[in-house]
Amino acid sequence: MLFWRKLLKKLQPRHTSKASESRQQHIDLLRERIRALPPLPLSVEHRSELEWMGNRQRLRQLILDADPSRFLEWDVIGKTMFVGDAPWIIPELESLRASSDWQSVWAELLIESGWGYPERSIFLPSSSGNLIHHAYTLFRWEAATGKNISQYSSILEFGGGYGSLARIICKKGFKGRYVIFDLPEFSALQEFFLNGVGGSAVCGQAPDQQVWCISQWEELEMIVQRMQSIDLFIALWSLSETPIPLRCKVRELIHANLYCIAFQDRFNEVDNLVDFSHWRNLMPDLHWQQVAISHLPGNYYLWNQPER
Repeated sequence: MLFWRKLLKKLQPRHTSKASESRQQHIDLLRERIRALPPLPLSVEHRSELEWMGNRQRLRQLILDADPSRFLEWDVIGKTMFVGDAPWIIPELESLRASSDWQSVWAELLIESGWGYPERSIFLPSSSGNLIHHAYTLFRWEAATGKNISQYSSILEFGGGYGSLARIICKKGFKGRYVIFDLPEFSALQEFFLNGVGGSAVCGQAPDQQVWCISQWEELEMIVQRMQSIDLFIALWSLSETPIPLRCKVRELIHANLYCIAFQDRFNEVDNLVDFSHWRNLMPDLHWQQVAISHLPGNYYLWNQPER
């Protein structure tokens, strides 16, 4: 396997001088965003915040001191949001290949960019485990709801990683407003990644940018109020890793037509099965489905059926 890893790294696209100049501009903006952030707090209230506080500090350090053009090789990314070739990628890829839309849709969507130097998958060298994983989740959601993501006009994602899911959704044909709410370090990284792969993203709000990467609660409240209606709310293993008080605020603020949530049964001291049962009970008029992910024991999808 080590031989194949080395071979796949050699197949990574090389940057021209023009591309290198553009890449440096993206890096400079990313570092400018990080330098503008206030110092991190010295203590936290909840145990679930402690782990992410360390992740934030580590990410700040790497952005300023290491090479952001290779950020997908960083330990903090690999630990929190890049799955690589986990064994459960195999059944996900097999499901996509068995789809009637494999050749016309998914095969092209799974072509990975060289931006960030993602580790290529030994199961599909043109792609990465992370891209396969996000494509599979989108595939499952569309199959469950009978809807195509491209027909909607507004998406709010809570905790967007480095922007990989937003990338594939926009590439699949979504043309509306896409808002990602996340920690400020990751908002900056999302802007860096999405613009690097040819997308249109900004930290904050700009009418001419498709994806808004925001991290201030007051800004989120303002955007939600202005949007009036949110077609789809997404939270993939993100809401389930946040403190209960923040989850409650999200539930009170967000009222979407459709939900696509993924969660693990427990995170630190929180029993997520109980907590997301409460989520369903607060919105009993929606036709909820909680689906165990068979190849990921202890993990679940939670979504609702659209009105016919």
